[in-house]
Amino acid sequence: MSHKISHFDSGPFDHWARCRCGFTTKHHRTTDDCDDEVARHEADVERVRLALGTRNPTLKSQRDYYRQMSEDENVEPHDRRMWGILADELDRRLGKPITPEDQPTLI
Repeated sequence: MSHKISHFDSGPFDHWARCRCGFTTKHHRTTDDCDDEVARHEADVERVRLALGTRNPTLKSQRDYYRQMSEDENVEPHDRRMWGILADELDRRLGKPITPEDQPTLI
């Protein structure tokens, strides 16, 4: 998956960024704070890539590994959430039908 970050300035004190993977930063008062959050995202992505190593897994086995990591109690909550996002993304790529829990209703 490609991770290309786009930076946006909505005003002199409103800076944020978005990644092609769907990650979006909070709105920050300074570009340095925004860049720090982007750097944390890039570090998370690098950790996932290192966990995969040089092997070329199938999408199903990769999704199963992500799901396993998202349910592992020994993994930090922030990291578990990231693993879950990656697993959900692969579910969609594998053609998993959308359930009512995945598709929120408008009120």
